[in-house]
Amino acid sequence: MYQDAWAAGAELWLFWRPRRFVQDADDLSKIEERHAFCIDKSTFAREVAPFGPFDVDWFASTSSTVTPSFFSRFHCAESEGCDAFSATWTGRWGFFLHPFEASVFDRILDKFVSDNAGGVLIVPEWSRAAWFQRLFFSGWSRRVTHVSYLPGSCLVALSDECFFGHSFNVDLRVCIIQPLPPV
Repeated sequence: MYQDAWAAGAELWLFWRPRRFVQDADDLSKIEERHAFCIDKSTFAREVAPFGPFDVDWFASTSSTVTPSFFSRFHCAESEGCDAFSATWTGRWGFFLHPFEASVFDRILDKFVSDNAGGVLIVPEWSRAAWFQRLFFSGWSRRVTHVSYLPGSCLVALSDECFFGHSFNVDLRVCIIQPLPPV
């Protein structure tokens, strides 16, 4: 680091900060990543890639992204940004393999509507969930133009904490979500 700074003609200043002033950063280093997963490469190539090319992978990391452009949960140099919900999805064909947290599903569906977004959305077969009913049994039939099925085993855990150390055993739906034409 010192050599790079010297070569660039930059000054490097180091400061010690008491833990109480960097608590947020310290806490982030201790987060268990229970939703660090991706779809295995062969399944992606065979079952999902034909619906691309994708402009952006909205919920990814450097180890899980399927496109050069991606949004991550945490800041990283390679990502276009963090927090996909703060970006505009309009006009970008997206790949959506998001954390399987109850609070995220409805937010994604709301964002599809508000930004009139399109892309491939992969969701677990949780047929009793309210978001599932909304997606497959309500007014979304004009948006959901294709559905195919994958075994949950095609998801690859990227951390020991993911899926609580087990393989994912619920089938998945691959949904093509189209933006609605202008009225």
